Amino acid sequence: MPYMLWALLAGNFAIGTGIMAAAATLNEVSADFGVSVPVAGYPITAAGIVVCLGAPALASVVAPFDRRRLLALSMIWYGVMHVLCALASDFTWLLVLRVLAVVPAAVFTPQAAACAGLLVPPEQRGRAITFI
Repeated sequence: MPYMLWALLAGNFAIGTGIMAAAATLNEVSADFGVSVPVAGYPITAAGIVVCLGAPALASVVAPFDRRRLLALSMIWYGVMHVLCALASDFTWLLVLRVLAVVPAAVFTPQAAACAGLLVPPEQRGRAITFI
């Protein structure tokens, strides 16, 4: 596999970790913001909706952009927004910031798959997409 695919793999790993790790913090979010555990799960639900609906909707919006720049900027946005989520002062801000934080996940993952297919010979495309 070309070394460029490792960067795409790392990006997908970071996104997956950021999406899934939120579930492990439900009790802390509930206690810190004084909301019930089910309400503390709203940012997870909202993130899932944004990623599911955002990926196909944003694909045509971001199509004209340079993919390298798009992938890099989406990871920067993802990181900055997660830092802001960690600094959120109340639950409403956390919910809003979490929604904004997962928009780049809806952009990065499909674009990374598209890039992976272009970085290898045609006979290795399936393997490259699976790799990342």
